[in-house]
Amino acid sequence: MKVVLTTALALALLGPGVAEAARYAVGLERGASPAGVSRALVRATGGSVTTGLLPLRALTLSAAGARGVAGIPGVAWVERLDTSRRMAYAPTDPLAARQWYLAQTRAFDAWAEPPPLAPVLVGVIDSGIDADHPEFAGRRIVAARSFVGGSARTDGIGHGTFVAGIIAAGTNNGIGIAGMAPSAGLIVAKVVRPDRSISVEAEAKAIHWAVDAGARVINFSLGGLRDPRNPERDTYSPLEAAAIDYAYRRGAVLVAAVGNADGAPSRPWPFASYPA
Repeated sequence: MKVVLTTALALALLGPGVAEAARYAVGLERGASPAGVSRALVRATGGSVTTGLLPLRALTLSAAGARGVAGIPGVAWVERLDTSRRMAYAPTDPLAARQWYLAQTRAFDAWAEPPPLAPVLVGVIDSGIDADHPEFAGRRIVAARSFVGGSARTDGIGHGTFVAGIIAAGTNNGIGIAGMAPSAGLIVAKVVRPDRSISVEAEAKAIHWAVDAGARVINFSLGGLRDPRNPERDTYSPLEAAAIDYAYRRGAVLVAAVGNADGAPSRPWPFASYPA
């Protein structure tokens, strides 16, 4: 029976050749006759039909178009086949394989390659940036300002450079790591003193400046203890909260570290200090 069906289809379904035909999978409704549907497809499109997908209750149609095919009796669905899935983008930077967080966050799953996006401006409130680092060669450091003296384009501590690299290091440039947002423009605010302390006043001014400079995302890889139950330990700042609120109300996305210690928190922390 299978041989007879295959032969009948081969004889009946070869339609005229179609220039630059597209390929479609045509699903069969339960109980539909493959031979009958195939003949209808050929009549409707002038294309040709093959049966390699028949075990999956589908036919393959090659035709210039599939207009009206979904309405043919016995057709359950129609899918164009000349598009394909591709592997997610994998950067070639030599240290990218060590960046466990890229896979953990599925950072590049939506890309076959980095899209040519317009730069999103990201504010980095930190210890400055080594503007001469090769990972930032050709990168857009849109603006840089220090609120604690010295130049924001230097980084004696290195933390701000590290953070900026996670965000926007050059990708596929043959060195170092891969940035999460390689097309981003950086707005760098230096708020960390050489002794690693951070003035809340400097931080608040930096947030205000970064927003006014166009930052759509602001990163805070810094923190202080929040403990409303113990005022002596609590580092909550109304000034800092006002600066965060200023950025929030102007549409900036605020990204902050969930902690500033090596270990995982011993228990869930119930307090969201600022708008979240």
